[in-house]
Amino acid sequence: RHTPSVGHFHFGPERDSYEAQWTPAAYDRLHALLDALPIHWRFFAKTEIFRRMKGRSGPEGVQAAFEAVCERFPELPRPGPVREAAE
Repeated sequence: RHTPSVGHFHFGPERDSYEAQWTPAAYDRLHALLDALPIHWRFFAKTEIFRRMKGRSGPEGVQAAFEAVCERFPELPRPGPVREAAE
């Protein structure tokens, strides 16, 4: 029979890697970009941004991924300057 661990639960190295890539600032940038798009583009843009995040992290990575999406899909509207979320 398995004995439950008495130590602190840890999600593992995969979760650590995910959280290093998707920081709160990265999610803030993603939200700002998606919020500036027409609603019918948001799901598509989010999916494509996530696909292009390999090797990228933080808000700069999200912005670079979004730029790559816009380059691949020129019909995707480009929002104006993105304001960062207030703390």
